[in-house]
Amino acid sequence: MVMAFRWLRHGKASLTTQCAASDIMAKLKTMDTCALCDASDKKARVITTVRPLKPGYRMVGVARTVAVDGDFLGVLTSLRESGPGEIIMIDAGMRGEPGDAHWPRAGGLFGELLASEAWRRGLGGLVIDGNCRDTPLLRQMSLPIYHRGQHPNAGTAKKPGRSQVEIQMGSVTVKPGDFVLGDDDGVVVCSPEELEMWLPKALETQSLGLAGCSTWL
Repeated sequence: MVMAFRWLRHGKASLTTQCAASDIMAKLKTMDTCALCDASDKKARVITTVRPLKPGYRMVGVARTVAVDGDFLGVLTSLRESGPGEIIMIDAGMRGEPGDAHWPRAGGLFGELLASEAWRRGLGGLVIDGNCRDTPLLRQMSLPIYHRGQHPNAGTAKKPGRSQVEIQMGSVTVKPGDFVLGDDDGVVVCSPEELEMWLPKALETQSLGLAGCSTWL
């Protein structure tokens, strides 16, 4: 299992390791955020500043991080460099400062065109600790999108931003290669090492919960 986690961090693996990683992702797709949080003894990192654009999302993938400040050029670059199964995690630079409420930091840093390209590339979803736009169109898509809010005006497109670096989303630190799990209750991130510790108990918690529900039906 450790080998599989290393593959997901660095993008290299033998066929055997790829199969192991695929098995891990398949198990995560059956998981809900509550079971993972319970299994972690509440140590799993919950991004409380974002919410789903619409109900019903099931999001699983590996974090591709980007830090920007009111400018979506870095988001474009991250999207161009992204691959299937990745989730673009966008730190929009909001830190509770007066500038958070004003353009360009408050501008929409992705919309329908970027989301359509993300879907075409097979990404697992988008999480932005900032604002998006074109929300009526985004809600028609099946691509999971979590956001802080919306703003009809786009940000600027002049600064490159910083990609594949440690970022801050609310009070949570997110690193490239972290696992990301999202549903109606929110978004949770954990490192490969943390997931190795928590996944067996989370699977047990999930199965017990389902068995308990069936007794009431």
